[in-house]
Amino acid sequence: MIIDDLYAVKFREYFLPWLKIELEKLGTDYWIRYVIPCLSIDQRRNIEYYHRERIEELDIRALLRVLDRNARTINSDQRYPRDVFVYLREVILNANQQKHIGPLPPLSDNLRAIDTIRRFAQILKLDEEFINSCNECDNILNGDHVNEDNNYEDDSLSRQITLSSLEDIFDKRVLFRIPDYQRGYSWEDKQIQQLWDDIISLKSNRIHYTGLLTLDSADKESANLDKWRDVEWLLKNDPEFRPFYIVDGQQRISTMILIIHELIEAIYTQDKDDKERNKYRDRYLFLKSQNNIGFKFGYENDSLANSCFTKILNNENDYNGTKTLYIKRLDNARDKIQKLINKKCPRPHDKRNILNILTTRFRFNVFVVSPDLDVSVMFETMNYRGKPLSKLELLKNRLMFLTSVLDEKDADNQAKLELRNKIDGAWKTIYEYLGKNDEEALDDDDFLLNHTYMYSRFRATTYERVLDSLFRDVSWETTSKGLETLEGIYTTSEVSKGHITRQTIELFVFNIKKSVEHWFLIKFPFHHLVKLPKHFDNQQDNNQIKHYLEKLKRLPFRAFDPSLLAVLNNATKQSDFRELLKTMERFLFISRYLIKKPADHKKNDYFRNALSLSLNELCVADLRSIIDRETGKCLKNLKADFSKWIADEFSKDTDKIGFTKWRGLNYVLYEYELYLQQDGQTKIDYSRGFRDSSVEHIYPKSSNNECWTTAFQGSDNRKIKLLHNLGNLLLLSQSKNAALSNRCFDYKKRHKVNTTDNSTKYKGYFNGSYSEINVAQNVEWTAKEIQDRGITILTFIEDHWNINFGDDRDKISILQLSRFNIDISGQDE
Repeated sequence: MIIDDLYAVKFREYFLPWLKIELEKLGTDYWIRYVIPCLSIDQRRNIEYYHRERIEELDIRALLRVLDRNARTINSDQRYPRDVFVYLREVILNANQQKHIGPLPPLSDNLRAIDTIRRFAQILKLDEEFINSCNECDNILNGDHVNEDNNYEDDSLSRQITLSSLEDIFDKRVLFRIPDYQRGYSWEDKQIQQLWDDIISLKSNRIHYTGLLTLDSADKESANLDKWRDVEWLLKNDPEFRPFYIVDGQQRISTMILIIHELIEAIYTQDKDDKERNKYRDRYLFLKSQNNIGFKFGYENDSLANSCFTKILNNENDYNGTKTLYIKRLDNARDKIQKLINKKCPRPHDKRNILNILTTRFRFNVFVVSPDLDVSVMFETMNYRGKPLSKLELLKNRLMFLTSVLDEKDADNQAKLELRNKIDGAWKTIYEYLGKNDEEALDDDDFLLNHTYMYSRFRATTYERVLDSLFRDVSWETTSKGLETLEGIYTTSEVSKGHITRQTIELFVFNIKKSVEHWFLIKFPFHHLVKLPKHFDNQQDNNQIKHYLEKLKRLPFRAFDPSLLAVLNNATKQSDFRELLKTMERFLFISRYLIKKPADHKKNDYFRNALSLSLNELCVADLRSIIDRETGKCLKNLKADFSKWIADEFSKDTDKIGFTKWRGLNYVLYEYELYLQQDGQTKIDYSRGFRDSSVEHIYPKSSNNECWTTAFQGSDNRKIKLLHNLGNLLLLSQSKNAALSNRCFDYKKRHKVNTTDNSTKYKGYFNGSYSEINVAQNVEWTAKEIQDRGITILTFIEDHWNINFGDDRDKISILQLSRFNIDISGQDE
């Protein structure tokens, strides 16, 4: 392998000084803090045995591992592009595969490794001599020294090339499926465009190295072939057909098959050559018999993507199944490809040329996993080109790997197979729910992070280390703040200690599968596919629960999410859950918006509460009491603190002052809108971030009209305090600022607009949001109306969140209007 022979010494010679300089920038104690904790158990034992204390004594694999684990810290100032760490992962993969492929891998593996190392070294600006030597091999990769028999002409590199085109791959009697435990189709326009650009920019005398295609042979006798039902007739009738799972390369292959399909349809719809069309279909898309159709490439039968993908290939547009984000991306990919074909190659000749390039000159390094090689080990160290693997994906494969190292006494082969099937099933459900909302996908690692806080004990200082602690077999040093991070949980050492058994993995898998359904509820409470717990049978309570979950989403504090997961997992009573949500929302509004607690205030305490809830060491009533105590502390000096903060904001010399600077403004105005709405139809969607609405100054900033100069007289300071006051700020159902501008109040309330059909139409506050309609009841808009509405909204806040601002005089003081002493007649005393 490249790391062990051809370029190992030379690469290390140039790489080591660069890495040492970068580590020294992190501190003189970098060996203890940034090297030792990053090494594997075997590497650390090796250091201890030989008493090594210098980075120069590490081998290349250890050096690469140290860089990988410290990549974010080293690149904190973003001196290096993201690509450098993409290629780093591939270099590590090349090194790790050596253990599984053996001492004499195919030469194409060496070529891929050389190409990757060249790019890696080029970005790091290592020695030019080394980069040039890699470039020579890169020329070989591009076909400059390949003879007619696909052999290298260089005597020192005389083994046969194993790069295969799609024509080669699909020429054989093979069938390919993407296993259902992998994430769905995730490419977006950017990745599709990059692949398209690679196709159209390829020179006529070149081939394109597309990447690694890793296949795992599916046993024809295995029960898993139940998921290959559409090709069962092929497998039974023709023993030469071989089924394979695609372990690596699924996104690229999926996109290329979609392009081939769209090209075939575009070419032969014009030419009407059904014989030629069927020839391409039979090779790349599907085979037909009198009663059957078998797709040569696709997803397993019971995966959500299978129905959508096969309908695309069969030119059907009536997909009526659940539209997850992954399925929506498949639809988007087809639309994007169609646009590219129509725009970039309108002539049949152009389309045929693209089809030929894609099927004959895009070459894969096809690697079939050996039967004695655990595919989960391969997948965990898979290359990171395209979209990087998430921690959630890596965790799934770590669990699969751990099933292979469990003692036989703990789990025999049948038990291991059952456990693997449970892991596969759980991750299928997880990715179904993460992509269930076709408008917004849930982030893999955000879900895993919150589940980890809820399920596992931790002492980590950062989110990244919490997730890393699931995999790393290390014990971190005590930090300067006296905190420690967690030792690795799902590691081989934990298995050897007996801490991780088949039962512990089963319990974890069961819990995380159950949690993702509740996570979907927490994040999208009003989604039509959401499932409430079966014992939540009171519809009125359910409506309140959904509304309060929406409120928590609007509040910038996420430390309660793990506790919500734990409470839902423990089948908490419906009424208890409803009251907990109310308690959380009240605390967050008061602490974040009225007294401005920092965003991370006591977050670690709430993370620990989540674990205690999960272990039944804490009940819902206990958590409510904890939150109520914190709320009580916030209320002690609430009126004085909030009043002082508003006064300070009015004293600033900026465009946005007073209540317009209050970060709770939108939240309060929206809650007040819902209060006025009662049981009416919602007119403003908060979840869209007010993109279709805005906050309007009723008394406008530009107030030169006589109607405003007459109603608002006095000093500039007086006008500013009225302008940016709570009572003068109105939530609109749609943006009207440009249209209403500095018009008079009567015009803002109601005015006639021109229509194309000369019909009479009116616009204004009178038919806007409920808040607008409420304001439109006023005959005029003066300082008195601003004060009265401000008092009304502060009174609403008191009633809604059970707090006390005092009497009207106190509220006027909070509004910063006490100096004006506006009496009931609206005149300044």
